[in-house]
Amino acid sequence: MLAGNVAVHVSAPGYLDEDLPAVALVGTQTTVRNFAMVSRCTVFEDAMENGSADWVAQAPWSIVGNVPGNTTQVWSTGTYANNSDTRLTTSATMDLTGFDAIALEFDDRCDTENSYDFGYAEYSIDGGSQWTSVYACDGRPSWQTQHVALPASVDGSSGFKLRFRLESDSNVTRPGWSIDNVRVTAGGEACRAQQLDDAIFVDGFDNPECSACNTPPMQSRACSARTTTLNAG
Repeated sequence: MLAGNVAVHVSAPGYLDEDLPAVALVGTQTTVRNFAMVSRCTVFEDAMENGSADWVAQAPWSIVGNVPGNTTQVWSTGTYANNSDTRLTTSATMDLTGFDAIALEFDDRCDTENSYDFGYAEYSIDGGSQWTSVYACDGRPSWQTQHVALPASVDGSSGFKLRFRLESDSNVTRPGWSIDNVRVTAGGEACRAQQLDDAIFVDGFDNPECSACNTPPMQSRACSARTTTLNAG
């Protein structure tokens, strides 16, 4: 790289991005900067093993343990009826104030009538009055893990809710839609503050890899070091 000031952006899957706006590079010298990165926050998580308290379910949604391809408990519609419009909705409203880059993760098996009966993942930012679809599936009898980045309009919302909705037409049904391991993750200043609120001073001198990771409070929290080497010539 040419000598002078450069902006450095560091990212890693599962961690918050870090930025240095002006790193001075000197000709023929190597500049090293260490980054102690904090993980994305989980603002909601349910593996369906502890009952239905986190959800409001319309029939035929129920927690079962006999869905092909999955040995744990899952939410499932089972063999649904024709002309269905049935929802599985989070019972609580989530406050995402201070969070951004919201993402939804879940596992699903969408064994519906191909091209006619659909499963939709939807969210609301006004407590459930209006809903927006961010994912649709149909005709897939195998399990898959889904990662859905939610739009920026979700960032900082105080009335966030999530639901899964199955919609069917007037004929032909299938074994249904099954959902497992639902997580909502986020970044933002609220996420950063949760992990660094009692880290008064982190210098990184003792261990250039990430000294903060090995001492309280970061020992009990996610922390990863990233070393960036910049060569100027």
